[in-house]
Amino acid sequence: MFEMNGIKWQVVEVEQEKLWNEQRESFKDDGNHILGKCMPFEKKILISQELCYEQKRKTLIHELTHCYIASYITFNEKEYTEDDFCDINANSFDIIQKIVDKIYPMTVEIVTTNIILDGKKIAETIKGQGNVK
Repeated sequence: MFEMNGIKWQVVEVEQEKLWNEQRESFKDDGNHILGKCMPFEKKILISQELCYEQKRKTLIHELTHCYIASYITFNEKEYTEDDFCDINANSFDIIQKIVDKIYPMTVEIVTTNIILDGKKIAETIKGQGNVK
């Protein structure tokens, strides 16, 4: 669950078949995958559960951009210039990044090694993962 312009939205991971069912009217079935779908009237974003973690993050960024445009700019079909797109990206970046990091936090591999000082071990190898904040 997240908020965009004071309105609650939800992100749901779904199977490809559900994404296709939501898209049938707008896309022909050409064998391609649909990675995600922004549904502004339902206040929902669908993300394909088959994607790897990093692709889910990228797809959510893409869908949140649609969400931002629908929430702050317009529901109407509009053609955007390159400068319009750059302004939208710059204005929405922090908002979108916070939401993505909350839903799909970035993880890093943490590795330390043995450190010897004056012949005494003062640290040992530790491996693990942590979230980037």
